[in-house]
Amino acid sequence: MRNTDRTNLFIAKLCYMVAGFSTSIIMLYLPIYIFHFNRSYLAVSMIFTLPAITSFFAQNLWGFLADITGKVKIFLLTTILSYILFFLSVFIFKNYILLLISLGIFSLFHVAMIPSVKAYTTILNPKKKGQALGELSSFDSFGWAIGATLSILLFFHKNDINQIYLLFQILLYISAGLFFIIIFFFKETSFIVKREGQENLINKLSLIYINRGIQTGALIILSISIPNIIFFSMFSIFFCDYIGAPKWLLGISMSVACFTGAIAYYIYGKIADRVNPLYLVYGAACSYLSLFLTFIFIKNPLVIAIYYSLPFYPAVNIATGKYIAEITKENERSMGLGALEGAYAFGRIFAPLIAGATVKYVGIKHLPLVSLLVLFSGFSLLYFLRLRNTLLSESVPSLDNKLFPL
Repeated sequence: MRNTDRTNLFIAKLCYMVAGFSTSIIMLYLPIYIFHFNRSYLAVSMIFTLPAITSFFAQNLWGFLADITGKVKIFLLTTILSYILFFLSVFIFKNYILLLISLGIFSLFHVAMIPSVKAYTTILNPKKKGQALGELSSFDSFGWAIGATLSILLFFHKNDINQIYLLFQILLYISAGLFFIIIFFFKETSFIVKREGQENLINKLSLIYINRGIQTGALIILSISIPNIIFFSMFSIFFCDYIGAPKWLLGISMSVACFTGAIAYYIYGKIADRVNPLYLVYGAACSYLSLFLTFIFIKNPLVIAIYYSLPFYPAVNIATGKYIAEITKENERSMGLGALEGAYAFGRIFAPLIAGATVKYVGIKHLPLVSLLVLFSGFSLLYFLRLRNTLLSESVPSLDNKLFPL
C-alpha cells in the first residue's frame, strides 16, 4: 500500500471517529435540547425518525455516485461540512421546527462518506476485507465512546442546558479543524481501476437489489437490527424506570458498550477473514436470544448493565460487510455496501414505532419478550427464504455468491 493511501485511510478513520462522536452527542442530547424549547414527545421522536428516513434513501444515491466517480475526498468533505452546518444551526435557530428541518437536511449528507470509504478500504486491502472494515468501524465506535464518556463527565460536574451548548461547540471546532485537514492532506485518488458501461441510478439499483446475495445480506441486517432497536430504543426507560437502576450506571454501561464495541470490531474483522462470516451472524443471533431471555427473567441492574455492554451487533455488521465486499466488483461495491446501510436505516424507521406501541399497549416489562419473538420470527423467515432462493435463477454474473449458501 502506498504512503498516500495510508495517509488517506488514517484521515478517513478520523472522519469516522468524529462522526461517531458527533452522532452520539446528537442522539443523546439533542432530544433534551429540543424538549427545552418545546415539550413535545412527537418532536423528540422525529430526532430519530428523520435521520433514518433520509439515510434510507440517501445511502443508495451516495453509493451510486461513489461507484461512478471512484472518488473519496468529496464525500468526506460533504459529510464533515454537513456536521459543521448543523452545529451552526443549533446556535442560530431557537425554534424546534427549524432545528428539525436542519436535522432532516443534515441527515441527507452526513452519510455521504460511508459507501465510498468502505469500498475504498476493502479495495486497498483485498485479502483482509473483514479486518479493514473492522478497523474502520472501530474508530466510529471509539468516537461514540468518547462522546458518552465526555458527556458523563460534563453532566456529573454540572447538569444544565449550558453543558449541551458546550458539547456542540466542541464538536463544531473539531469538525471545522477536520474539514481543513481533509482539504490539505487528503490526496484524491480513484479507487476504481476498471470502468465498465455506466448505468443510470434506477438500472444500477435494479441490478443490486435483484441479487440474491444482496437480498440475503439486507435480510440478515433487518432480522437482527429490528429486534435490537426495538429493545434498545427504550432501554433507558426499561433500565431506569422499570428496573430502578441509577442513571449513572446507565451512563457507565453505555460508555463501556462503546469501548468494547471498538475492540470487538477489530477482533470480528480478523475472524471474518478466517472463517465463513455466517458463523458470526449465527453467533450474534444466539447471543441476542440469550440476552432477551436473560432480561425477561433477571431484574438485577448490574447483570443487565454488564450484558448490555457486551458487543454482539458488531459481528453482524462486519460479517455482512465482508460478504458484500467479496461478491461485488470494485465499480459496484459502494452501492452494495450502501444497500446494507440502507437496510439498517429501514429498520431504524419502523423498530422505534414497534417499541412505542409495545410500551403503550402491553407495557415496558414485555419489551424483551417482544424483541425475542421478533428476532426468532425474523431468523425463521431468513431460513425459509434461503431455502426457497436455492430454486431461483442465478444472480447477476458480476455478483456471484461465494460465502453464504443461498
